Amino acid sequence: MRLDDVPHQVRIVMWLDDVPHQVRIVMWLDDLPYQVRIVMRLVDVPHQVRIVMRLDDVPHQVRIVMRLVDVPHQVRIVMRLDDVPHQVRIVMRLVDVPYQVRIVMRLVDVPHQVRIVMRLVDVTHQIRIVMRLVDVPHQVRIVMRLVYVPHQVRIVMGLVDVPHQVRIVMRLDDVPHQVRIFMWLDDVTHQVRIVMRLVDVLHQIRIVMRLIDVPHQVRIVMQLDDVPHQVRIIIWLDDVTHQIRIVKWLDDVPHQVGIIMWLVDVPHQVGIIMWLVDVPHQVRIVMWLDDVPHQVGKTLDLAGPKDAREELVSCETYLQTAAAWG
Repeated sequence: MRLDDVPHQVRIVMWLDDVPHQVRIVMWLDDLPYQVRIVMRLVDVPHQVRIVMRLDDVPHQVRIVMRLVDVPHQVRIVMRLDDVPHQVRIVMRLVDVPYQVRIVMRLVDVPHQVRIVMRLVDVTHQIRIVMRLVDVPHQVRIVMRLVYVPHQVRIVMGLVDVPHQVRIVMRLDDVPHQVRIFMWLDDVTHQVRIVMRLVDVLHQIRIVMRLIDVPHQVRIVMQLDDVPHQVRIIIWLDDVTHQIRIVKWLDDVPHQVGIIMWLVDVPHQVGIIMWLVDVPHQVRIVMWLDDVPHQVGKTLDLAGPKDAREELVSCETYLQTAAAWG
């Protein structure tokens, strides 16, 4: 992820390679005075953790490597402070459980105060990392957690004192394909929120994307639910002159399609309902213009008569349900 046109350029690379616990994260801030790079890796063995953190272009160059490898309490720490006279405090504890480790590192007499806490508690893969730069204009906080199950990963990253506030949450929850991602930019003109999930089945995908502080509010929900052709899409524009809602789905049968679209805040109110259900040629269309002198209603129904307004009421009920579900 990159934010290229903001003063504080952020780039994150994360991947999971072919093994249950292999995670690699690279994060850096390129165009601000304090260049930060973090690499974390869990590879092939239950307790192997490697963390590298570097502050490269600041007066206080710091490099930390910590490793837990193959034995319950084996910890190795390498820390370097290269050309500076700053006060550093490190606390490390191994207490009562095989993998319980707590590390606190502080640079307390320098303008750029850094605090790191890492903890392994009670479970094989439970890791929590908090990193904070608290006395700099660009406050950064990172939380990463591996808890109880082989694939459960949660990452939160926030830049909270900059014009472009970014928060990311990613989670892998105890099924091979279950992924959930939240990303949003809170203090920018175009607020974006994304949720994506892969749960329990190969094809189940749900995506929600929102732009909520712009004139053209867009919300999209898409779902593939454990059948090859099942697709549902909801799209609408809420804060524009021409309010549009669309619902479309393919449910279990080759030809099942449903579309609902209407314009509700315009002088010429139009509602359209069309779907193909269970039979090759079954089509229903409802269209009318409500707020014009010559109100026109047309209904085309190849499957049997039904009142057009009753049709739209049922569609509105469905759409409200879909919105609540979304």
